[in-house]
This record gives sequence, structure tokens and C-alpha cells, in this order.
Amino acid sequence: MNELPHGLTPEDLQEELEKLDSNIQVGPDITWDEYVQLVRYLLRRRRRGAGAVSGPGSQIQLSPAVLSVPTGTPVGTVVGTLSVVGGIGTYSYSFLSNPGNYFTIVGNQIEVAAALPPPQTIPIQIQADNGLGDRPVISTTISVTVAAYVPTYYLYGF
Repeated sequence: MNELPHGLTPEDLQEELEKLDSNIQVGPDITWDEYVQLVRYLLRRRRRGAGAVSGPGSQIQLSPAVLSVPTGTPVGTVVGTLSVVGGIGTYSYSFLSNPGNYFTIVGNQIEVAAALPPPQTIPIQIQADNGLGDRPVISTTISVTVAAYVPTYYLYGF
């Protein structure tokens, strides 16, 4: 198998697995099923903090860390960017909770999807999925703030 999904080559997978268990060998002709089994094994071991891989496993990060958007912001405006740290492969993102459906996720960006309500705090919950069984979740809020006033000037006499 020449190309493996999620950006991991057999060499990458071998390196990660050797950190956990030096008895595991991954050859260049790895099958899809073998690949999936090994990645799931690696993810389970990472979650437990086994071997040289430490930490709680994968986590979703937001940029900026505090999400805020003024009411009246146009549809399609980017509110924040999502990423996964400590994970393996490519992740897709989806809402588990999005009251009012004011926001949408396009790729790895949270965007305004509808006219925003008056100022308030909207709780959201997002799940990432790499297709290999790793599904970290983050719960946070998006603050809808008072729109900034921009004065309009009229020029007469020209």
C-alpha cells in the first residue's frame, strides 16, 4: 500500500509505535485493516499515558482562546479556528451542541451562519473526528457582544 490516509506513512507509524512497544514492526506493505488496528492501538495507549507517549491524548484547541463576535456581524465571518493537539492524522469537526444554529463549521473554522441574537453568551460543544476512533470534545461559549458604533458622515456642497 503506497499511500495511507491521515498523513501517516508506515515509517511514521513505526516510529510512534516503537515509543510504546519496540516489539511491533510495520512493513511497507501494510494493509488498510492492519493500519487501522495499529492506529487504534496507538490511540488507546496514548490515552492511558503508556510508554514514552505521555499526556491525556488528543485535545481540541481554539484560536483565539476566547470566542467573541459583535451582533450584526455578517454571515460567513470567521469567529475562531480549531485544531487538535496530541492527535494523529487529519480531523473533521462538527457541532454536538449549537443552540440557535447561529454558527457553522467550515473546514476548521467556526463561522457566523445566521443573523446573531442580541448580546448574550451561547454555549457550544464541538467534536473532532479523525476517522480512526479518536473523537475529542470541547465545550466552550461564544459571546455575542454589542456592535461597535461606526459613525456615518455626510458631506454636502460638492
